[in-house]
Amino acid sequence: MSTMNRILIIDGNLLVHKSYVIYKALSVQFGGDRIMTGVPYGFIKSLIRLNRLYLPCQTCVVFDNSMNVTIRRHEEGDVLSNRKEIDPEYKADRKFDESMYGGVRILYRFLRQMGVTIVYPSERYEADDVIAYVEAEALKTNMRVGKPSDVMIVSEDKDFHQLIKKIEGYQVRMHKKGDVIWDKRVFYRKFGCDPSGFMIYLALLGDDTDNIKGVRGYGRIRARKLAVSRDVEEIIKLLDPEQREIFLKNISLISLNSMKSSVSAVHACRFNRDMFNHLALKYKMTSFLKVEEQEILGRMKRVKILEGFSHDVVPPET
Repeated sequence: MSTMNRILIIDGNLLVHKSYVIYKALSVQFGGDRIMTGVPYGFIKSLIRLNRLYLPCQTCVVFDNSMNVTIRRHEEGDVLSNRKEIDPEYKADRKFDESMYGGVRILYRFLRQMGVTIVYPSERYEADDVIAYVEAEALKTNMRVGKPSDVMIVSEDKDFHQLIKKIEGYQVRMHKKGDVIWDKRVFYRKFGCDPSGFMIYLALLGDDTDNIKGVRGYGRIRARKLAVSRDVEEIIKLLDPEQREIFLKNISLISLNSMKSSVSAVHACRFNRDMFNHLALKYKMTSFLKVEEQEILGRMKRVKILEGFSHDVVPPET
């Protein structure tokens, strides 16, 4: 039996969007209503597959508050995140597809019956910050206990590159599309610098995905050279006032908050086979009743380092 302490951290928003696109045609009929089931089906299918790849592991699913079905959803502009206060144009092009929300509610009911930990950020933070917090807590635990630990972040978000690391007895890797795994060595081959310098690289280059403007005069080659040094103070001295302002703003936008305050709610759930199977039958997801799928579901584990946060919030039925 492996002595490795493995934590699987799932970017829930990523899997929801992928499931919505791939399985958009799936639905069930209840009376006169057609309920879209592609989101929960695709998400659970991916979750089982990931656990089959990495078992035994503790599994954590992190969502942004746009997908938090346990609270009142805010209208746009109701509550500003800390990054929106820094730059109102941050992620200005990101819109939540309301047609996904019903599927997310059904997914939450399934996840509540599975041996996983569900985590939401506090209002002013994002899922990215929560993932950084879980990783930081895993590192602290590793340093205290000394047991070999492996943290696998499942995401396509390049911001998590800055979390990749390898310390004696502890490593953080990223699981990407096509089951490609990025570790510290792969990252260095791609970028020519240590992952700890990636925040500087991205702050200079900018990030179109998040609508972050880069520093004038800095492309990939120049940004990479300065990222190797990892010395923010020295870099600031090289920049003119306009460049410096953009660079420091970008550092604030890109850096991840690994503080406890970034976490709002944690639901550490146990596997309830009867209730899970009831939902699978109700929503016509009978493939999850197969013996091999049930075996994986029964072996999923909650994330121990988050259990002190746990409290129950159950959304109203719709």
